[in-house]
Amino acid sequence: MPPPNISLIQYVNNNLTITGYAFLNPVAILGISCINLVISATNVMTCQLQDVPNRQYNIQVECYGQISNVYSFTTPIYSWMTSVNLRVPLEESKVTVTGVNLAATTIFTIGGTNLNLASRSINANNTAFEVDIPANPVAGKVINYVLSSTGMTVINNVVINSTYTGITIMDDDVVQNGNKITITGTNFDLYNGNFSLNVGNASYDILCPNFVSCITTVPNTATNGLFVIYSRPSKYVLWQSNEDWLPYISSVTPNVANVTGQVVLSTIFVDRTTMVSTDLNGKYNVPCSSVDGKTFALSLFPKFVGTVNLTISNLQSNMTSLPVPISYPGPIINSFVVNPNNQSELLVNGSYLGFSDVTTYPGMPLTIPFISGLSKSRFGPTNYNTNQHIFDSFTVPLPNDARSGTYSLSVGTKFTVGTIYLTPIIEKITSPPVQGGSFTVTGKFISPLSYDSQTVLTIYFNGNDPMNLTMLTQTYPYIMEISVGPGVGRRDLAFYNPLNSNPTLFNVYYQAPTILSATSTYFGTPGNVTIFGSNFYLFQNSFEVEIGNKSCDAFLVEPNMIVCHFSSDVASPDGSLNITVTMLTQSFFGQRFIYLPSEPGCVGCNSTNGQCQNGYCMCNNQYVGVNCTIRIPEAAEDLHADIPQPLNDTVAMTLGSAARNVQFNISLVSISEKDDHGATIKSYQFSDIDWTLLSSPGTPNTYPQYNYRGIFSVDSKLVIDVEMLVFTNQTKYNFQGDIFTAQNNSMKYVITISNWTFGGAQNTLELSFLNEADIKAKVGGCRFNGLLSLRTMEIVQDGLLLTAFFSDRILVDGTVQYSNVSAPDSKSSTKESLQVLTTITIPYFKKQVVIDPNFGALVAFDSSSSDSPSSNTINWKIPVIVVCVVVGVTIIVITVVLLKKKYSVEFKLATVKLRNLSRSDKKRVN
Repeated sequence: MPPPNISLIQYVNNNLTITGYAFLNPVAILGISCINLVISATNVMTCQLQDVPNRQYNIQVECYGQISNVYSFTTPIYSWMTSVNLRVPLEESKVTVTGVNLAATTIFTIGGTNLNLASRSINANNTAFEVDIPANPVAGKVINYVLSSTGMTVINNVVINSTYTGITIMDDDVVQNGNKITITGTNFDLYNGNFSLNVGNASYDILCPNFVSCITTVPNTATNGLFVIYSRPSKYVLWQSNEDWLPYISSVTPNVANVTGQVVLSTIFVDRTTMVSTDLNGKYNVPCSSVDGKTFALSLFPKFVGTVNLTISNLQSNMTSLPVPISYPGPIINSFVVNPNNQSELLVNGSYLGFSDVTTYPGMPLTIPFISGLSKSRFGPTNYNTNQHIFDSFTVPLPNDARSGTYSLSVGTKFTVGTIYLTPIIEKITSPPVQGGSFTVTGKFISPLSYDSQTVLTIYFNGNDPMNLTMLTQTYPYIMEISVGPGVGRRDLAFYNPLNSNPTLFNVYYQAPTILSATSTYFGTPGNVTIFGSNFYLFQNSFEVEIGNKSCDAFLVEPNMIVCHFSSDVASPDGSLNITVTMLTQSFFGQRFIYLPSEPGCVGCNSTNGQCQNGYCMCNNQYVGVNCTIRIPEAAEDLHADIPQPLNDTVAMTLGSAARNVQFNISLVSISEKDDHGATIKSYQFSDIDWTLLSSPGTPNTYPQYNYRGIFSVDSKLVIDVEMLVFTNQTKYNFQGDIFTAQNNSMKYVITISNWTFGGAQNTLELSFLNEADIKAKVGGCRFNGLLSLRTMEIVQDGLLLTAFFSDRILVDGTVQYSNVSAPDSKSSTKESLQVLTTITIPYFKKQVVIDPNFGALVAFDSSSSDSPSSNTINWKIPVIVVCVVVGVTIIVITVVLLKKKYSVEFKLATVKLRNLSRSDKKRVN
């Protein structure tokens, strides 16, 4: 089949006639717009011209995929519409029609109706006209335009037209966010964004300026139901749907969750028929009641603090509003006080103080209140984990460094402030001296200044004006130092706070004067008495001293000593007299005075080197011996004397020199109770005791001191305490007024016996000491006082002199009595050693017994000297000097002298061994 061919094209009555051959269907005309094509014969076809006039076109025909030759054709001159608005709104609008070969008289017709021309022409050459398009309520209707009255041939363009168009919105293009609705769609421009909305019962106009989406805030009258978008002003329906909106909370009045009041909730999209639930944080219901279907009254809020989210849910549609934050009030304090049952604790009552009920309300955050301003660090309660909800009240321990003053109680981000005055807690008050001075107060909550430097405490002493005080510490333990004048007895220390006229009172006691000992006089011989003690002060017109209820005229008063003149004419049938010191009408007592026994004399005492005193020859410095005939060289050479110290954590000691191979061993043997007929009631051996080290030597520059405690397994109540103290320098020693000199490098024991259970008040104790020395040891001499109680003795062994001293008095339960030291007994000696037993008889006592020995130094001298001890010696019973004390048995002085030819040398230190003979294990207590 040959391809089609065009031989002629002619324009006749708005149609084109194309002549040629091979025109067969299907056929198409290319290069020009021509419609309604009809083939009248295989060589002729016609079509309605639909293209721009007066223009040359290159036209071809296509049949069965074959294309004809090109035929050039110029369209004639006629009137022609080239364009119109394709979319028009449903409302009345204006459309611009453009064309060619139009005249000012042109008429446009739609469906046989002439259109009003808004302007006959909108340009000078009449190619564009603006026409009024009537409103039409139905979207999709097509507008075909008919052209006439142009003054020439008209070909109407049937291809172009306008369509009445609404807006296009998909369901998911309508989005709610609370009381705002976002609408997204197309064709908003046709209406210039002007619409009317119906949201349930609410109708209102909106303007959407961007022609793509629109955000509208619905009024409070909006409800669920029909959602309609209308055109304006005719209110043609552009889009509609039936909507159940999310409930919306429009207002909360007041916007504070009050657990005791009501909160009014205004809503949108909730009506009278809607079942609702109001909740906090999406899970904790708050009861509500409807007021008018859209307004609800909420009450009985749970006891929360801080800020929570409030929602309302439509239970029918299962839709929930956006959350609205609602805050609980800040902490409200009804009382903020010190716990009257525990002054180190605060009691806080009120509301909104915190949240800890996480068992009932899991998921709610634990909110602990914190208090600041009263301590360097903030603090809060710790008892919330015991199911004690802290919303209404809590207790909180006060930090030790707390002070009175302004506090801030914070709960989350909210807080309240107040002032509290803490109750001072005194842990310790020292005593001021009687003569006046300072004392300290240690405790909690006693700082006079708050942490913000406000005065919170004023302190008075004995009712006087506020005291000047010094805070020695600025944190716990708080220590204040207060200076006061002289006084005795009790005084009031008052702490006032600015709001309280009733102070917190504490007792302050001046250091009580103590009467420790007194020197003695002979009965019937007036003399001076020196009273030793502490806290003596000569108050003007208020100071008296009495001995045995008789005045002792004081002429010297020092803090630790009183010297008075005593007539010595008061009988003492009980052995001792009471000493009374009265200051400021307050009296202080001590059964400490005892007369000297009758003077027995001191036969052989060298009056140049010493003086006879109560039965013994008291030597001057540099002299020793029973008769003070042995001189100690001023510059003695050290012969390596051993330093006394406990052996193997026991109280065993040795007096001697290992270098000289000379020693004296001393040990406790037994303690026995005797009845008034001498029969033994019970007896304990010291070999059966267990010793425990309580303390070891002190700091440098102090005397070495050791303290042991011993317990018998057969009597757990009975306690034996042993204190060992070394004197490195010559020291005056005072035992209950019996004053003597402890030589250089002496060793003093204090042996305390406590809690002995007597079988009867007439019974006595016998405490036995055993001394072991070489069999060559000989007693150099002994002296006794007028009551035949041993006072001094000497022993010589291989050029060593051991001198012992016994006091003439003992202290029985605080009362001075005469001592009773038996003569030495050496019957237990063997061929190898001298064993001497000495017994101290102790009368009945209620509390304790103390034995207080002091052992002297080793002194070297020339044994060929005429001053050397006599070889005419007697056996002696114990090489120690014992002062018995009940409370106190005191063994006081032992002096050992070394005999050496050519020169005399003083040993630096004596070594004493108090041998325990214990078979028990030893224990140490740090």
